[in-house]
Amino acid sequence: MILVVGASGRLGGTIARHLLIQGARVRVLTRTPAKLENLKALGAEVVGGDMRDPLQLTWMKEFIQTRYASSALQQPGMAEAGSEV
Repeated sequence: MILVVGASGRLGGTIARHLLIQGARVRVLTRTPAKLENLKALGAEVVGGDMRDPLQLTWMKEFIQTRYASSALQQPGMAEAGSEV
């Protein structure tokens, strides 16, 4: 499973679409799931959440093998959490 954070933006959406077209299992994290219906129609698993909440990101360590973070928001500790994935 690949996680794409920021898939409602231009870069993240492009990454997610390309991965889905290649047959990858993709999960997208968004604060507004309704914005990503187009990716859901392509097979993405849309998960509502906020990457500013570290508790919501703990599941990444268990279920995600690869993470693409194209969102503008990065907080201290985000890189460390992603490096363990």
